[in-house]
Amino acid sequence: MVHLSPKTAKVILVPTSENISMDIDRVKSIYSKIGVTLDITWTAPFDITPYLTNGVLETKDVFGDLTDYSPSQQALINAYKATGKVANDTYYVFITNAKSSTGQGGYMALGGQFGFVFDQTERTLAHELGHGIFKLAHPFKKKQQGNVPSLMDYTSDEALLFADWKQINDPAFKIGIFQKQSEGEYSDKEYIEKIINRMICAGLNNEKEIPMYHFHKSGTFRENDYTIIIDHKEKINLASYKAYTKKEHTFSKDATRITKDITIYYVNFVGLTIKSESKKTIEDLLIKIKPNDVQSVKKTYEKRFETLWSKIKDKNDFSKVEISNLKEMVLCMGDKITPMNRLSIIKKVLDFSSKENEEDLILDLLQTINNQDAKLFLPALKKDTDLIKRLIEKLDDKNLFYGNENNNQRLFKELFKLYQKVYPKTKRNYVQVRDWLLGKLADEFIPTNYDIAKEFLDKKEEFTPEEISSSREQIEKVTDSLQKSELYLKLQEKVPYYSQRNNKSLATKQDAANNPWLKEGDPAGDIMCNLTSQAMGLYYLGATKPCKDCPEECNQYEQMEDYLECIKETKKLGHRGLGLTREKILNLFNIAIYEYKGHNKVFQKEEITNLLKPHLAKGDAVILSAFGHIVRLQAITDKGLIVDDPYGKVVDFSKGGATAKYKKGKDDYRNDKKSNDNKGDNNLWKWEDLEENKIILKGYEIYSKTKK
Repeated sequence: MVHLSPKTAKVILVPTSENISMDIDRVKSIYSKIGVTLDITWTAPFDITPYLTNGVLETKDVFGDLTDYSPSQQALINAYKATGKVANDTYYVFITNAKSSTGQGGYMALGGQFGFVFDQTERTLAHELGHGIFKLAHPFKKKQQGNVPSLMDYTSDEALLFADWKQINDPAFKIGIFQKQSEGEYSDKEYIEKIINRMICAGLNNEKEIPMYHFHKSGTFRENDYTIIIDHKEKINLASYKAYTKKEHTFSKDATRITKDITIYYVNFVGLTIKSESKKTIEDLLIKIKPNDVQSVKKTYEKRFETLWSKIKDKNDFSKVEISNLKEMVLCMGDKITPMNRLSIIKKVLDFSSKENEEDLILDLLQTINNQDAKLFLPALKKDTDLIKRLIEKLDDKNLFYGNENNNQRLFKELFKLYQKVYPKTKRNYVQVRDWLLGKLADEFIPTNYDIAKEFLDKKEEFTPEEISSSREQIEKVTDSLQKSELYLKLQEKVPYYSQRNNKSLATKQDAANNPWLKEGDPAGDIMCNLTSQAMGLYYLGATKPCKDCPEECNQYEQMEDYLECIKETKKLGHRGLGLTREKILNLFNIAIYEYKGHNKVFQKEEITNLLKPHLAKGDAVILSAFGHIVRLQAITDKGLIVDDPYGKVVDFSKGGATAKYKKGKDDYRNDKKSNDNKGDNNLWKWEDLEENKIILKGYEIYSKTKK
């Protein structure tokens, strides 16, 4: 199960000209669904004209390895750093109307601190932040984009794959650990050794090509004196190669001037390129990969394998050297290992360690099973549920994008390919095969919709409207009615409390006529329990301002209840105390259906519970009218009603009139007018107090997302 691990990331959007805008709340809502809070702000425009050529910014290809920036992008980034505005814990995205040289909508390096959005769309910004903040890769090869319903593919979808959830919510994952911008390439000695060894083995086994899935990770990888670049081709062609040289520039640290020209030696196999400043290094690597006497080299490998196997086949554990040697041999001599010996080795390696090198060996053991052996291996593995469980738990993704492979994803890919070897005509897809293999373990390792929704609800005490909406979407995916009710009741607790007494709205002429103690133009907060409670009800539905066809001048009001008052007055909707007026206001948000029910009876525990709890449990907002006052109902318990009272805390239900109920002796339990007071938050109205003092429920309003 993936446990949501709440995280916050600071993002500053840098417009490159005036009049650039985006709906940042939409971007926030995409990530709020997975427990991530994006603190997004705008800063002053930054002129990038010096870095453009005919209005175009040279941009790295989005289908490349996503590990570095173009020289123009890097120079721009360095110039912005030179302004002194860059903080170490913040991500920066240039929002521009300039064109990309590749025609793409955006670009951000994996783990990069800086990004670019050219098409000025919210989805592109969210996509690029996935690369930069969370190091999320594209879920496709170059020719297959647009087929995965995911934010990280090029579709209209905004959801994240389970593997992305796992990556983001890994407790070991830290936000703000940036990849070095000056290079973009990262050293990974073990991974390069694997690449070279795989190419050697392919040559010894007379393979003309290597499927890309054997590497599972494209990118740029640096050894001491050479670099390997794997692109997004579907396979690496070993049948032919091209060797050549190129003159390349080296730049100063600030990327503003060329320091010298150097000769770089290249050897290119389709799908893979090796480059070095040393001609001898390239020649030595070619001799390893393409030996003149293949049979002689193959015999050497066979003897080495026989010696190694005779030494380790009966051992209960392996040394680090034996692990390393076995890993080197598996790809070349895999056919010499029987299915049952493979299972035995995997178990022993799991006992030994779960470091990346050992995990890689396990995956290679799965990868190199031939079609005939797969028919014996897969049924044996399927029966061993303990081994399957250990594989899933041990092969994690914690080292992803720090130079190591995504082993948990690769595990299931290898098992899926293994299944296809046994059942070549299968119509089962990846997910169906995964569930078949896991069997009863599926409940433990695959989170249900209920699990996801519940963990999201548990992540913090108070939600934003966007988080409310995200939570509702998750709850609606839950099919069990009792579980769904439980979640909606929990969601009722996440609405922030609003006090009416600090409202900024002013009393109207009608207000003054109806309330002799109030003058026109005075603060109207004391008579705004209706709109303040409605504001909390709207919040629970995930509503945000502005509403449909509403005047822009009302946007000046920060508090939702003041915004509603402005809308009411501007659109002449009627008196705020009328249910018809509040219905008109609700309809402007196009988010729910309004229903008013008169009651005019004393609060009775059983009657009220049966009447109103079903509404709370199905996600409705419930507003109560009693003793000339209006409050939001949050919950119904054995002890009484939990309400959000915008006026303050009722301390004496025996007193006549509304205001008197909020005073006890010299103590005043009304909210303060000059602060964001919360005396009325989560108040308990006890059943005995309501019944003994014959408090009448005049009526109630229901804001329902669905028709009955």
